[in-house]
Amino acid sequence: MFDNKNMIESLNTNESTPIPRASTPREFGAIYRVERKALGKTLEDIAKLVGCRRQTIADIEAGRNVGVLTVFMALAALGKCVEIKSTRYELGSMPDLMGNSA
Repeated sequence: MFDNKNMIESLNTNESTPIPRASTPREFGAIYRVERKALGKTLEDIAKLVGCRRQTIADIEAGRNVGVLTVFMALAALGKCVEIKSTRYELGSMPDLMGNSA
C-alpha cells in the first residue's frame, strides 16, 4: 500500500520545507490544498502516492477527521514532514499552549 522506503528516503534528503503552522484541522486543510496546488498535484495524484481514495485527500483538505498516518503520508507525498520539537510545558501553561486564556 505505502512505498515507505522511498518516502523515508525522500524525507532524509532534508529537501522538505515546513508548512505554515495551523491551529485547526480546517486551517491545516486549507494550507495543504494551497501547497498541493502550488506543486501542480491533483487530489488523484496525491491519493495514488499515499495509497488511499481521492476522497480521503479531499477530507484532509476539508478539515475532516482522517488518521494521523494518512496525514503524515499525504504530507510526505508533497515533500513535507512533521517536525517534533522537544519542548517541556508546565501544566499551568497548557491554556496558553492551546491558545486559550485562563
